[in-house]
Amino acid sequence: MPAHPQGRLAAKRICLDPGHDAAYNPGASARDSVGRVIFNEHDLTLEVAVRLRALLEAEGAEVCLTRNHLGFLQLEPQDFNGNGTVTRPEDLAERIQPRIDFINAFGAELMVSIHFNGSTSPVLKGTEVYFSDVPEQGPENRRLAQALLDALLDAFARAGYPAVNRGIKDDRYKTEYLDHARFYGLDRTCVECTRLLTLGNNPMLARRGQWQAGALVEVLFLTNPDDVGFLRRPDALDIIAGGLFDGILNYYGVGSGPLAEPAPVPEPNPPTYAGPVEISRGDPARPEIALTFDCGAAAAPIPRILDILAAAGIRATFFVTGQWARDNPELLRVIAARHQVANHSWSHRDFTKLSESEIVRELQATEEVVYALTGQSTKPLWRAPFGARDSRVLAVAAAAGWPVHVFWTVERTSAGWVSGDSGDWRPITADQVVANVLRAAGLGGGVITVNHCGSALTPAALPEILAGLGRLGLRPVTVSELLRG
Repeated sequence: MPAHPQGRLAAKRICLDPGHDAAYNPGASARDSVGRVIFNEHDLTLEVAVRLRALLEAEGAEVCLTRNHLGFLQLEPQDFNGNGTVTRPEDLAERIQPRIDFINAFGAELMVSIHFNGSTSPVLKGTEVYFSDVPEQGPENRRLAQALLDALLDAFARAGYPAVNRGIKDDRYKTEYLDHARFYGLDRTCVECTRLLTLGNNPMLARRGQWQAGALVEVLFLTNPDDVGFLRRPDALDIIAGGLFDGILNYYGVGSGPLAEPAPVPEPNPPTYAGPVEISRGDPARPEIALTFDCGAAAAPIPRILDILAAAGIRATFFVTGQWARDNPELLRVIAARHQVANHSWSHRDFTKLSESEIVRELQATEEVVYALTGQSTKPLWRAPFGARDSRVLAVAAAAGWPVHVFWTVERTSAGWVSGDSGDWRPITADQVVANVLRAAGLGGGVITVNHCGSALTPAALPEILAGLGRLGLRPVTVSELLRG
């Protein structure tokens, strides 16, 4: 369809990049209960792009597609790393480069890459948009990403399908914090080399993107039955194309209304602290104690721990890493159904050695996985890996939405230092773990202790710990209950 010279997008040059292709990487697939393919990602992205192109051209835009009508790349990949092929995992930059070159040659000012998500966990669903946060393009990239996300979610809602809002994310989130760098063939020893190649700012590319603003849209999950159910509707691809079209109009300020504000992640338990604040003990006058469990390694002891707590009618607080939550979705849901879940970072790295953006991504990545799996937020409570924190770390976490850092009780008495650390991670016995926890409990009300989900000593010690707390007249509660006003 020729561009309309009087349209709202007259003279705008926009390139659409339908993700994956029919030759080198077909992408994710939606499958039925017996494993038969319902549809492939590379087919869906091309069909959406063709529909979107027609809408854009009707408003005067000049539009290019990085793939032709047969589904192949407009330009063929070239071997520029010298290994004699373009098909290996380490050749991903060579397969992305033709897209970048085609867009640059077209002279596009705007680039929208269209994808559908996939996951090993079928519970993950919803819509997310990636943008490159490089200094020169970052603000415009972010503005485009937010416009596309808001409009696409609005289109789903109007169609009767309230898709999960997974937010906008920078272009290193997936490769750095969801452990996909190896899958993408990226070099994790080079910080900038973990950027998503398609967004054009990864130095592994021979030539970078030259557009003014770009974003990569992950429309829905092909591995989630709810999202797939929507995609099976006959009007689904038209709805998606219409949502992306509205997002582009809103980005240029020619849509039906002002750009929507970013939709916040629901917070079932709004923070009561402006922060940053560190809590290591509650009110000593209350005969209560908070049992906390750090989950970041093994999971085998968890069912027994949960059984013991359930039999005693006790609720506790579990600080989980995002990687642990991702790898143990069913256990996480069981925990969240009764207990409090808080944030323990994504990958259990020392926060004092991370940049501010890395700290934020560690916390946000965990929040997203926990919320997707349980519908619950980890905010406002968090615990630093290894307990490693300083004033800078606490301030960054507070500004990101986690103002309350929960340490364990450490106090000096006439007999020496007493710690709420159970020591179950050390080479000691279950009896010693019991003794450590009850020694801390002997300080009185408000004590916070810590055990570890992956330690076999924890379930072995827990019955006697609970019996000892009963003898001391202390009632176990969650951290939030301990800190209530």
